[in-house]
Amino acid sequence: MKRRINLVGQNTLTISLPAEWVKKNDLKKGQDLEIIIKDKELIVLTNPDIKNRKEIYVDLSDVKSATILNSTIIRLYMMGYKKITIKHDKNVITNPFYKEKSLSTKRMIEKTVSDLSGVEITESSEQELIMEEITNPSAVSFNNIFRRGFLLLLEFSESRSNNEKAEFNIFEEYYDMDKYFKLAIKVLNVTSMDEELKERYLLLVNNLQLIGYNYSIFKATSKKKNIQEVRQINGALRTFYNICFKPGLQEIGELAGVLNDIQGRLKNGKFQSIGLIGVVNILKLSIINLPINEVLEKNKSTD
Repeated sequence: MKRRINLVGQNTLTISLPAEWVKKNDLKKGQDLEIIIKDKELIVLTNPDIKNRKEIYVDLSDVKSATILNSTIIRLYMMGYKKITIKHDKNVITNPFYKEKSLSTKRMIEKTVSDLSGVEITESSEQELIMEEITNPSAVSFNNIFRRGFLLLLEFSESRSNNEKAEFNIFEEYYDMDKYFKLAIKVLNVTSMDEELKERYLLLVNNLQLIGYNYSIFKATSKKKNIQEVRQINGALRTFYNICFKPGLQEIGELAGVLNDIQGRLKNGKFQSIGLIGVVNILKLSIINLPINEVLEKNKSTD
């Protein structure tokens, strides 16, 4: 079946959904669809009710990129599937962080799953692999997982400025921290709450993941360890942590002012780092999108 691509507005490309498929799946205007990018293919999932997702079978045998393979598996994990069966090819091409140009797909998937919490590979063959939940994410406290991930992010951000170790595996440390944020997203996706509030929390967790990644870039590329801006950014991140769990409007305003000052000095100073500029920009966005009213009410009720 072919579909012609249409241009809507200046930049948006669209295609229509097959009428027979729409009718069969009882799709309505305004309904959400999940889109998974798979190399030159798009996988369209029609079930927006993540709580009812139990099993899915995905054919990734045509995927040659380790990055696309990993991102697809992680996305399905965070969407809340309890059992994921993956058909795969023999080898995949790695990204620049690996010494080898290609790796066994089975080995790559095993590495990806090992960086996810609450799932294990239960069956494996040359061309197919099954990963399943071993813990119930509905029974996990989002607040506890989120706090644990944030504390590890603080430790990760400060480790080089406070520690003169010359060698350590930056990205392994990042993955150890990030798995808590991935689990936090999964827990949110299987938890019943106001959809707008859930989107704000999801955005907050995504922003913290990006902050961690930008710190990784800085750590991997910069030889300067104890510059003043790094210490100030680390302090701002710790302040944001405190605001997330005990917010106050005055503290938020003060933090915004500090970040504006740091941002100006990073852009105009001799020392410039894409990673640090990214951390500051994302922190500013996180303040704007913080579900502050909900958190203030929650803290008011517990005081």
